[in-house]
Amino acid sequence: MWHIMQKLSGKVGPDLCSKDDFMQRLCDIVWTDKIDPDVFESEWESIMNDFNLNDNKWLNDMFEMRTKWIPAYFRHEPMSSLMRTTSRSESENHFLGQITNPYLSLVEFLSHYDTAVDSQRYIYGKNTHNSNYTTPDLKTHLVIEKEAADFYTHTIFYDVQDEIWASLMDCCSLSVQESESCSTFVIRDTEADYRIKGSWVQAKYEVTYVPDPCSAKCTCLRVFHFPKQYMDNRWSKHAMTHRSVDANKASPSSTNSDYVVEATLHIYRDNQTALMEKAKLDVPNPSNLNTNEAYARTLGVTEPEELTIFTPTGINNKGQVMRTRRKSKSEIAIELSDKPMRMCKTCHKLARHDSRNCPTKKNKGLEDEDVDQYMDDSD
Repeated sequence: MWHIMQKLSGKVGPDLCSKDDFMQRLCDIVWTDKIDPDVFESEWESIMNDFNLNDNKWLNDMFEMRTKWIPAYFRHEPMSSLMRTTSRSESENHFLGQITNPYLSLVEFLSHYDTAVDSQRYIYGKNTHNSNYTTPDLKTHLVIEKEAADFYTHTIFYDVQDEIWASLMDCCSLSVQESESCSTFVIRDTEADYRIKGSWVQAKYEVTYVPDPCSAKCTCLRVFHFPKQYMDNRWSKHAMTHRSVDANKASPSSTNSDYVVEATLHIYRDNQTALMEKAKLDVPNPSNLNTNEAYARTLGVTEPEELTIFTPTGINNKGQVMRTRRKSKSEIAIELSDKPMRMCKTCHKLARHDSRNCPTKKNKGLEDEDVDQYMDDSD
């Protein structure tokens, strides 16, 4: 589609493409999947008549193959808007551009390619772990959002969550028609408005909901649970890579047997998951225990209320590791020599001590004690 629109200027002329009215009207019906095919065809015919392009062979050829490149014809295909040919090629170019350059040899290219594949496998494993063992943040209290969080991977869930949030914020029901077998809703989506002939058209959708067997043509506010037929396993947490079978080489019997084995394994997995969920409901949740209570339950003893036995203090048993190693006098002298000299405020000299542990202060204290003792003896 992008390549076709790039050729438009050369096929119809730059003068016509410079007109805002022509390009705006054409882009409004080409670059959108919000209109039906009949709306596209009627507007295309109107554009051709207004600008005298009915005899343009290239435009007529593009119109004949419209079902292969116009998004309006793919709007009913599941996941049709997620990936286009241009997106796939750009994705491949980005992947290869990170690991290659024009100067690589064949051996270097293979080595870089293996590194890139290993990186993708690491990211895949990390995303799988996060999807299986972490819970994404929920925006609403709807059951349908919780079901999406349990079923889809985190990447797909956030896309579904945006749609659920948009249905609450941007959609409203205009009318409801109920019958015995189904209910029909007319939904107004304010974010899906589109332009035709330069004017905005309100987006209104008709939704048919059948309670039995719980089917709907599109998602609406009356769908509280995901219908199982709409939950594709391709986007679930259980979608794992499996080996592909070449239809030209494999026999029909082997292909059928592989399908039966895979289907049986899926049934076994679903049953096991259901049993685990049932077991979680039947088994009561254990109470939270602190460390002492857990040790007491494991050892089968209880902690006494009053302790009468204590660890001896002040002893140096043989083999006991000392917290600090005893230093020799020479080692202490070397450490003192490494310390810088500083001025002592008590003795007013440059020394390796301060006023708190000055020897002069200590000697003065001893002299004062001797004087006090002499006075006591004299009395």
